[in-house]
Amino acid sequence: MQSNHIILKICHLSQSLNNNLILKDVNLNFQSSKIYGLVGTNGSGKTTLMKSILGLNYVDSGQIIFKEINIENGQHEIQRAQIGSLIEEPLFPNNYTVQQVLAEQQALLKVKVTRNYLDKLLLLLGLNRKLETKVKNLSLGWRKKLGILRAICNFPQLLLLDEPFNGLDRLSVHQVEEILTFLAQQNTCIVIASHLIQQLQELGAELYWVKNQQITLLRRADKRLADY
Repeated sequence: MQSNHIILKICHLSQSLNNNLILKDVNLNFQSSKIYGLVGTNGSGKTTLMKSILGLNYVDSGQIIFKEINIENGQHEIQRAQIGSLIEEPLFPNNYTVQQVLAEQQALLKVKVTRNYLDKLLLLLGLNRKLETKVKNLSLGWRKKLGILRAICNFPQLLLLDEPFNGLDRLSVHQVEEILTFLAQQNTCIVIASHLIQQLQELGAELYWVKNQQITLLRRADKRLADY
């Protein structure tokens, strides 16, 4: 059953990197069971926002409220364990098998999920056939799907994905779309940074434009989409 309550609040967030202001006084609400898309040019602040939510960047000012708890600047490790993420290209030990990557992530997060849930993820991504394959023998596309699997194996309540469709063939894009739809149906809030507007629209994502230090809602008829 879906429950569309606000799970993440960004309140008056400002963020600088190397003395350059990237985001200024950003205010956003994200609901569970919904998919959001962040669109904009490289360097506009999409990844910066995600890293700030994860505590990888120290914010200049403002608050990041996840499940009514302030988590900016890396606070509250237990809360952050409920956030899955894939930022930039995934990295794994080359000699690990897919099964070992999955087991290590579960051990690190100390989050227990059902075997049925894991089997569902493996099947949807096609990784059930690769469990004993070493990472060094996986193609770029398979590594990307393994990165997504690692991000969602803890059944996150919030999922942050940075360009998840890059490096994937048509079938793999469909598999990722299917698994994201499944997670949204299970009440996960999903935030995707991507330049692939079509994929975001197919997912029914609510789109936000990241430009000039601001993040603003995009309507489907917005003329900015035609120019993107």
